[in-house]
Amino acid sequence: TSEADYLSIFHQVIIPVAYEFSPELIVVNGSCTAIKSNLNNVGLLAHLLSLILPIAGGRCVVMTQALQQTGVTEGVVSSILGALKRLYFGFLNCNTFDCNSMTDIVCKKIQQIVASHKVFWKSLSQHAAFSMKPHSSAPIRSSCKSTNWSISSRRSSGAVPNLEVKKTLMEPENIELALSNASNKDKVSIIFDLSMTKHINLENASHPECPQRIVKVMETLENFCLVERCSQLQSRLATQGELERVHNKEYLGVLSKVSGCGLKELIDLELKHKSVYFHEATYNSASLAAGSVLQVIESICRSESKSGVCVVRPPGHHAEPGTPMGFCYLNNVAIAAKHALEVFNLDRVLIFDWDIHHGNGTQIAFQSDPRVLYISIHHLNGKTSPIRDKADYDKVGQDEGIGFNVNIPWSQTGFGDTEYMAAMHQIVLPIASQFNPQLVLVSAGFDSAVGDPLGCFNLTPQCFGHMTSLLQPLAGGRLALILEGGHNLHVMQYCMAMCVKALLGDPLPPLDCISEIHPSALETLTKVIGIQKSYWPILKYKCHQNDCSMDEISQNLSKMNFDNSSSSLDACLSSSFESLSVSASTQTLPLHARECDDIVAGNSANSVNTADNPTETSQVKMLFEAKNAAYKNKFGEDVPV
Repeated sequence: TSEADYLSIFHQVIIPVAYEFSPELIVVNGSCTAIKSNLNNVGLLAHLLSLILPIAGGRCVVMTQALQQTGVTEGVVSSILGALKRLYFGFLNCNTFDCNSMTDIVCKKIQQIVASHKVFWKSLSQHAAFSMKPHSSAPIRSSCKSTNWSISSRRSSGAVPNLEVKKTLMEPENIELALSNASNKDKVSIIFDLSMTKHINLENASHPECPQRIVKVMETLENFCLVERCSQLQSRLATQGELERVHNKEYLGVLSKVSGCGLKELIDLELKHKSVYFHEATYNSASLAAGSVLQVIESICRSESKSGVCVVRPPGHHAEPGTPMGFCYLNNVAIAAKHALEVFNLDRVLIFDWDIHHGNGTQIAFQSDPRVLYISIHHLNGKTSPIRDKADYDKVGQDEGIGFNVNIPWSQTGFGDTEYMAAMHQIVLPIASQFNPQLVLVSAGFDSAVGDPLGCFNLTPQCFGHMTSLLQPLAGGRLALILEGGHNLHVMQYCMAMCVKALLGDPLPPLDCISEIHPSALETLTKVIGIQKSYWPILKYKCHQNDCSMDEISQNLSKMNFDNSSSSLDACLSSSFESLSVSASTQTLPLHARECDDIVAGNSANSVNTADNPTETSQVKMLFEAKNAAYKNKFGEDVPV
């Protein structure tokens, strides 16, 4: 079993079901057998643990007896210590996972698990169907090169440590010392400068991109005592050279001259660029925002902090190389990514844009660059997308960057936590894990939050916190949140507060993910998977297909090997039924296979009445007949009643 196998099982099955179940406590059986035999990367256990920690508000117990077993390698001990360090201090080593080696047998197992459990869990019933059909022959350009960070974890050599090493590792005081080595690498940096509020709309004081956006955010973070727990950085202006990595000289020249323009010249500029406004402080504020983001990036890349929060304005993800657009003038996140690539020599940067508007400027900046993976979840229509033809799901990049652009375009408004978490589990996390970034940049727009006047979506503030937490295992936790949109001042301040709490490792409120995903959202996810599986092998088993017929189910059952145990028979049966579901109109729970037998035989202890529901009765009878046919084919007699 490979690392990709474990990640896929977590992404596609365990995490969605766990979020739907919403437990109050998580107990992890950290079996050293799996760690010793299957997991070569000593950080994978900690990585997997990081994915489930937010679900129960951080209430998690890890149980293992690895240190007391013979033949336990030093790598096993490192895995356990890494998991405990993640549990107590939120510390993540930067590890390289091989996500190109997912085995076919695990693909098959995931298919069987989804098929047999989707009648009980909405998060699986709305899952794109699985297929073992090979993906496209298009070249796969993803890579898993080693990460050249100063903090690294070495792989286990496979040698059994001597008795003295075991004794040292098992001593409580040494374990406590190892766990208590929290340092600057665990800090969250934050940056803000009141000078960015000088950029204002002189003609419309109620413009949605207003100075109060960042003021309210900082007030809330301070009221919740979050700012004092972070490392506050000093802001600065971006240099001309830093800006020219993304924007052309001519455009920067025009923008820099805005400070000397009179009111008439400013109005003329606004008429030329209809989706922005200009003020004499526009260039200075935009340059200060870009430079402040670079301060956070430098702090993370120098290991002075683990992650960072950029409370900046004006936003940037719409700004193109030579054009301001959509309230944006300088593309902050693109400038930050270029800085990380060229100054710190990174090979892989992930930009995740959850702003409700497509980041056309960011996409253009990296559409030919395989070093940057751009993933955007946005609403796509004529009103919300500046350039519609660049924001659809089939825009995957160009030249060397083909496959490194992932658009998830919602075609309708009103979606909420359920749809976004489905996108995270089925697309964002699998692709991001295979890309294996060294740095994660989030274009953190909160205009998809409930109550936003421009977004018209329904994400709760805690959903943004959970998305942040799910991204933390990537890149060893090296993550920067860069403020983009968000125009409901009351809501967006709490959205950012939840994100900062997630970075600090605080417990998050649970999500309500028990509602059914909207059919339009499921269609979008299926389309995205259909085209992206050509470039990302971790999606190779995903495709949309109709449910199997009862005849196909019966044929599959007849090929299975049953023993005389009724429990084994039920287990084999449940793993083969892909389409059994109870009519939504009945509002009753799905039936287990053995309950079906009791109903058909007339001896149900629960006296379940199906007489008033012909559809349900027919399904139950077909289920029993298929099961009976498979049993009879194996043993030559009907199932005992």
